[in-house]
Amino acid sequence: MSQLETWSPRVLAAVRIITALLFVEHGLMKLVAFPAAVPGLPSPLPTILVVAALIEIVGGALIAVGMFTRIAAFVCSGEMAAAFALYPTQMTELMAVADAGGVMPPKSTWFEPKLADGMVSHVLD
Repeated sequence: MSQLETWSPRVLAAVRIITALLFVEHGLMKLVAFPAAVPGLPSPLPTILVVAALIEIVGGALIAVGMFTRIAAFVCSGEMAAAFALYPTQMTELMAVADAGGVMPPKSTWFEPKLADGMVSHVLD
């Protein structure tokens, strides 16, 4: 058994646990403002954010302890995909960050027109 095969289960377990605890943290930040409150959240949370927080807390806890990991990871990834599609970055937000000299996080500038662009761009005269 090579050195990489020896460490593979340990590293994968560490990555799984760290990722799961980050899910739990994000859910707790939305639901009970622990360890810190999310800036800009409305005072009574909308139902969609309560459901998202519960999915993150329960799914993250299940993944962290290793119970039903495939189902929990599938549900959590679906929740992240829905969040990514429901709340895209607005052009005004992008321009405000650019005007301030800031840098957007990687892959945070997804816009709807990309879907309708197609495989080939045509020049219109």
